[in-house]
Amino acid sequence: MKIKTICLSFLSSVLLTVIALLLIALWMYRSGPSDGAVNIAILAVYVLSNFAGGFLLGKCAGKKRYLWGLGLGNAYFLCLLLLSLAIGNGGTLGVIHGALTYGLIVVSASFGGMLAG
Repeated sequence: MKIKTICLSFLSSVLLTVIALLLIALWMYRSGPSDGAVNIAILAVYVLSNFAGGFLLGKCAGKKRYLWGLGLGNAYFLCLLLLSLAIGNGGTLGVIHGALTYGLIVVSASFGGMLAG
């Protein structure tokens, strides 16, 4: 697998996330939803963007697509965690919320890779 394909799949996941989070910010500005609704929307963004990235990567992988999706999900979560630590919000993540987020990201990326066949 070419490194260019891996990078493009990862960047597509990140780009989808950024666009969707901007839309969520606009939604928050206009309607002021509850914190629970915002958290669910953010988790849904993570799931959908990683599914799309895993799907794109799986289309190009051919074999072991779920493992490529798993790698994409791990890389995405690692970048998300490092970004949270750099901003200073890493301490507020919590173990259970972090584990749930990690699980959702990795499973959705792997599932996207599996369905790419």
